[in-house]
Amino acid sequence: MSICLKDLPIIDYSKAMKSKYSVKPDLQKLGHDFGNGNADGKIFQIDSNFLSYRAEKIKAREEFLSRYYQNNLPPESTSILAKYIISSLIEEYPNFFEVRKDGNETYFRNKITGEEFLFDEKFNIIRSVNVPFKRYASSLDALACQVQEDLAVMQTDQGSNKLSAGHICFPSSWALEDKIGKDFAQIHSPVPGISLSYSHALVESISNKGPFVRFVFGFSNDDSLNHHSSKMPPDSQLCFNTKNPKLFLRIERQTTSPIQELNSSLFTIKL
Repeated sequence: MSICLKDLPIIDYSKAMKSKYSVKPDLQKLGHDFGNGNADGKIFQIDSNFLSYRAEKIKAREEFLSRYYQNNLPPESTSILAKYIISSLIEEYPNFFEVRKDGNETYFRNKITGEEFLFDEKFNIIRSVNVPFKRYASSLDALACQVQEDLAVMQTDQGSNKLSAGHICFPSSWALEDKIGKDFAQIHSPVPGISLSYSHALVESISNKGPFVRFVFGFSNDDSLNHHSSKMPPDSQLCFNTKNPKLFLRIERQTTSPIQELNSSLFTIKL
């Protein structure tokens, strides 16, 4: 089957914009109408820019994989997460993805990229076809490169929470290496004006309820996707070139989906 991405509708987040800047969670149930029809109800959104996002992810991985991918989940948890992502993709885009079971093995194919994977019962990669480099580091690394969104996993455990895994190729002036293993409050403490007194209660809620969606807005001097802090130090965005004035609105659509088997929430982040 030939996939024509140009036929996909353009996803517009303008209706999600607020007239006043706020750092409140402002969670909406996934499916809230932002003017994009069925796309507003999907965890993963595939649009006509898919291939450019994928190219940037591949570029980031080849630059320095551990800068963009960290996974402290045990193998059994990575397996549960992989199954969740695959089932979500098949449910949301049955014409774009193919999956079938063969005994304890799972075959998965992305019809857009042409990549194919054979996973064992623990979702380790047995075989891959048409990948753009030697190999993926794990099933999570492979699946994150089949979608436009960045992925992160927040886990809760006995009154604490932490960022246990992340595949973040398009950060907004931060670095995954600095955030992995930290709790929600530590991760967001640099955000001006944010209240973190109820941060654990918030993580508990999104690990048991939802899925939810929210939007985050900011400004940038360029339209590049990858604003890793090594490339875009936080102070650099304060500099404005009056000789070549440019300002871009950077909008992140964030979803949270509970994975109760892991006492976790899967975060997706799409620019």
